[in-house]
Amino acid sequence: MVLIKKLYTMKRTLLASLAGAITGFMYGWVVYGMLLMGYMQSNMIDYPGLMKEETTAQILGYLVSNFASALLLTIVFSRWANINTPIAGLKTGALFGFLICLGIDVMFMTGMNLYTTQSLIVDIIAGTGMWAATGAVCALVLGKVKD
Repeated sequence: MVLIKKLYTMKRTLLASLAGAITGFMYGWVVYGMLLMGYMQSNMIDYPGLMKEETTAQILGYLVSNFASALLLTIVFSRWANINTPIAGLKTGALFGFLICLGIDVMFMTGMNLYTTQSLIVDIIAGTGMWAATGAVCALVLGKVKD
């Protein structure tokens, strides 16, 4: 019985993480890949070879990255925080996203000539939105798929 419950919980975690990963990927494609692309290109310092050509492997890498972020949120939501509503997931995802993006972006700005102050702020805001959307969807799936 315990094994069946563990397998079901793992299935629930994987479904929520997969849904969150797809949400994050689509958000990134629309927000970073379309809406902010020109802005970020004009407000970040460009170096030859900085950006890679788009390939299938690169898209797969973005999916893996989004899955890891969604899995982190799903584990926190289901095992420690009992978050299973979209609003709670959105708020918690936004908090995680803000802190993670702030930490990473400030570290990059401190150590590299890549961001301007404006592009750093925009990236933190956009990244927070992506984590919020991912969190909302992960929590929604966790709330719908019952133990």
